[in-house]
Amino acid sequence: VDPVAYGSYTGKISPYLVKSMGAFGTLLNHAENSLGDQDLEDSIKRSQDAELFTIVCANTPEYAHKVKGWAPDLIAVEPPELIGGDVSVSKAEPKIIEDSVAFVGEGRTLVGAGVKNSEDVKIAIALGASGVLLASGITKSEDPYNSLMDLVSGLQ
Repeated sequence: VDPVAYGSYTGKISPYLVKSMGAFGTLLNHAENSLGDQDLEDSIKRSQDAELFTIVCANTPEYAHKVKGWAPDLIAVEPPELIGGDVSVSKAEPKIIEDSVAFVGEGRTLVGAGVKNSEDVKIAIALGASGVLLASGITKSEDPYNSLMDLVSGLQ
């Protein structure tokens, strides 16, 4: 969503419109669509005003700490260099997970980037993350259903 209300905002998507269409929440600031600080803060606020659940992506634990001040519901820390790659943040940079949880807090921290299997999920959870944010681990899989079932088994 964009940080706009109702009105003449051609090419922008209002959080209020998204909510009225039945959406539960929004994902903001993914590496593929990063926002400047002011637009991100305003997007979070507008989304909250529209009663949308907000997940905000941060590229580092330090930026996650800054984002925490804008009070999104969850913060997903994803180092961009690992997104869509062959090695997960859980295995390549476990300290990123530990630092993110320390800065953001348990119960509010997701991690992602390269997450592909239940072992990646188990490591993230053991390090204090509440869950994972992922896409390519499923969408690039030859068997998306079984890949998803494997990932979910890491939450048990």
